[in-house]
Formats: sequence, C-alpha cells, structure tokens
Amino acid sequence: MKVRDLTRRAGTRTIPAWPPRWTGSFHPEAVLPGGAVLASVTPANNTELRLTIKFDTIEYVGTLKWDRPPALDIVEKLLKANLGREIGEIGDLDV
Repeated sequence: MKVRDLTRRAGTRTIPAWPPRWTGSFHPEAVLPGGAVLASVTPANNTELRLTIKFDTIEYVGTLKWDRPPALDIVEKLLKANLGREIGEIGDLDV
C-alpha cells in the first residue's frame, strides 16, 4: 500500500487521507506549489499525526488521520525517515 492510498471514513463516505489539507492553503482544493517538502512529523494523539511542510520560508501544517492498518507508529517512522522529501514523492512511498 502507498501512502497516497491511506483512507478514512467520514460518515458514510471513504475519503483519501493523503495529502492532508494544509492550513495556509486558503481554499480546500488549493494545490501547493511544487517543491513543498516534509519538515516535521509529530504524533497529535493516538490516532493522527501532525505534519509540517515547508515551501521557501512558509510553513504549512496538516493532520494525517486514516483508518488502520497500518499502525500509527509505522507511518510515523516512514515519514520521519523521509523528512526533506517533496510531498508528491512521499505519496508514492510503500507503507
């Protein structure tokens, strides 16, 4: 399974978990400029990760929440091992 294949239930719908919606993107459908890289990953609680990405000097924050599997710690380790990579590349990683 790829990171981009992570999903979660929202009511009766299944929605993609990747990429997260980033604060700083002023419209939910806004596309970040190419070259945004993963800057940090921290557990927000037992069910989601808080991600920070950076483009030039601007930071964006998003929450990654998905229905298990895979386990939170597995995704956290994978993302932390890929800090500095572009967001588009991270979606292609196997988890």
